[in-house]
Amino acid sequence: MSHEELLEYLQREKDRLFQYASYRLPETCDAEDALQDLYIALTTKIGQINHADPKPYMYRALSNICTTRLRNKKYHLPIDGIDVTAETENFDEEFRLINSLLLKLPEEQSETIRLHLHCELTFAEVAEIMEVPAATVKSRYRYGIDHIRKELKKMNYFNK
Repeated sequence: MSHEELLEYLQREKDRLFQYASYRLPETCDAEDALQDLYIALTTKIGQINHADPKPYMYRALSNICTTRLRNKKYHLPIDGIDVTAETENFDEEFRLINSLLLKLPEEQSETIRLHLHCELTFAEVAEIMEVPAATVKSRYRYGIDHIRKELKKMNYFNK
């Protein structure tokens, strides 16, 4: 993959990559920094990216960058002060609620949900990124969604 092809591909995917990083990291500036780190990592490894479709490689690399940032900064996303029984009119409240629920899941399940829903990737693409069979991705997704649904029921979120 040439440098120009990489830049073109990054340009096409930048909005979804940023959205993915934004859902992984609680601060927009950190998501922007993660994308910069991704760009640097990819440009230093151009010769090593020999995929016809570099999307899985990019999302896996970005996932690793986000995980490293989370470990290094020890983010804490409290749910205190959010009235989950009231209508969520505010994006920030909804964002914190979603992230707090995703943080309660095993990493494999939350990552699967983020990649499938937020990045609009197919289960096959998620499987390629996570380097597991598609059936595993589907079961992780289903178990994760079931767990989130149970947590929302405990909060009486559906009884508005």
